[in-house]
Amino acid sequence: MKIIFITYVNRSGSTFLANIFSKYSEILVCPEADILIYRLLINPNKQFIYDNKQKQQIKSFISNDKKLKYWGLQINDLLGLNTVKTNFDAFAEILFAYQRKVKPNATTIVFKGTKLIDLYEKISREIKNKYNLKYISIIRDGRAVFASQKRTISPSAKKKFATNPIRVATHWNGFVNNSLKYKNDRDYFIVKYESLIEEYENSIKKLFEHLELNTDKAYSKHGDLFERIPDYQKPIHLYIIEDPQKEKIDSWKKKLNPIHIYIFEKISGVNLLKLGYEIINPEVNLRKLFFIELYFKIKLIYKKIAKIFSPTRFLFLFNKIVKLDFVCKKKLLFLKITDFKHKLNKDK
Repeated sequence: MKIIFITYVNRSGSTFLANIFSKYSEILVCPEADILIYRLLINPNKQFIYDNKQKQQIKSFISNDKKLKYWGLQINDLLGLNTVKTNFDAFAEILFAYQRKVKPNATTIVFKGTKLIDLYEKISREIKNKYNLKYISIIRDGRAVFASQKRTISPSAKKKFATNPIRVATHWNGFVNNSLKYKNDRDYFIVKYESLIEEYENSIKKLFEHLELNTDKAYSKHGDLFERIPDYQKPIHLYIIEDPQKEKIDSWKKKLNPIHIYIFEKISGVNLLKLGYEIINPEVNLRKLFFIELYFKIKLIYKKIAKIFSPTRFLFLFNKIVKLDFVCKKKLLFLKITDFKHKLNKDK
């Protein structure tokens, strides 16, 4: 059995790629289940002890976790956990149980998660060889990623994936740097979302050759992943059963504010160029840029302070930051009014 990990930044086309794999009868694609990463893969080489406490914990999360419960597994499906040696073996046994239940003839299992890239160096060579483990990073133009995150409501958090270009650009940069660090490893493969859309057949051929997948023609036009995605997640993944739409590749140019584009390129310009993306460098009002950047930096500080300081100390600093935040908003409003008056005078 071969296991393939897909890792990504949210809204990069990972579910679209995963669904392509699901079109083949020899490949099972698992719906997302982040709890398996946090519970078993953070320490993949650690000895797994299947005692009563562990059994109850696993029984609880296969039944109650918001994502994993949709796999429909029962504790009696996991009898193989009695003989596994490591956390990774336990993780694999859960995947195998799902494979036996959903696609018994599959010889390859695909599992995806944003945190998987952080585990690449942690997983031992022995385990990688045992499961013929392969990694795929799917990378999309970071500006398109931010545009999608900015307008998409997360089904879990019930709010937009992101609104802060500084935060997304920094995270995207880190992901790209890690991916490029491993690009020459035989177990690692990088797929650009845009290539997948523009050169679909050629991209899939190269990908399957690298992964050493011997598959015949796809048995299903739309794949079978969408029907197994939890209902609450389906609204943000409707596109995966559609044909590739090339016109969507550059749609971010119209959807993003020029200042957001400028900020993103300022942070991630080097990596954008490395990956062959065009730098737009839009003209922006420098006064607005200064206060908008300051505003987004303040938003980042909110989260960092909450993790570092005690509640009392946090409230004190929070009040200070709110005052600064208010000043920034007030200044931005003043600039907007000034610009509006300037345009009125011009029209006269």
